[in-house]
Amino acid sequence: MINKKIVILPCAGSGSRFGSVIPKQYTLIKGKTILEYTLNIFLSLDIIDQVIIVTAPDDCHIDSLLTAWQVSFTNYNKIQVLKIGGITRAHTVRNAVDWLECENNDWILVHDVARCCISKESVLYQISVLLDETVGGILAISAIDTIKQSMNGKIIDKTLKRSTIYQAQTPQMFRAGILKKALNSVDLDLVTDEASAVEHMGLSVKLVAGNINNIKITYPLDIELAKIIFSNQLEFS
Repeated sequence: MINKKIVILPCAGSGSRFGSVIPKQYTLIKGKTILEYTLNIFLSLDIIDQVIIVTAPDDCHIDSLLTAWQVSFTNYNKIQVLKIGGITRAHTVRNAVDWLECENNDWILVHDVARCCISKESVLYQISVLLDETVGGILAISAIDTIKQSMNGKIIDKTLKRSTIYQAQTPQMFRAGILKKALNSVDLDLVTDEASAVEHMGLSVKLVAGNINNIKITYPLDIELAKIIFSNQLEFS
């Protein structure tokens, strides 16, 4: 039996740190929204069965985009928009997972929309590595900088061993049954990503080598970096 691969794109945030009057995911880069760049990667992969975009209940931007996407995206039929976003990213993902009708062993890949520079190769590599796993795993990269820990943000308490530190990326890919149970059995205020919810269940989450180009657009300056990455991807594609 071939298990389905379902992508969830949490898209309900306001992007407050980005400082824009519109949600960050609808910011334009060279004429296309951040969401469209991200969406295009997953829609172009035959191995992906469904892409679920989860927006805020009062999102008024997505409707006009859907009309345009019917023409611009070949695999438009894979898209499902749910206006059931929650107060946090964790709540949004849980709402989507609870809504889904799928088998426990199907795969759910949760990806930050703001990581619009994700490559097809990274997604395919992650799926190939985790395909036979019973739990799942995440893309991550080794820490490059020396990491300091400070409880008050003013004085260094200790220096962490860099060789043991990894920066989590997305997609985060888990068996549907495990992810659903994890998100419904933990205090979501303590959850920073899907992996942390699964970790609370005492399960082992696998690390899969990510790519430094898989940046998360958080501040306006990150847009310029994304443009450079897009240009490089086109040059070497």
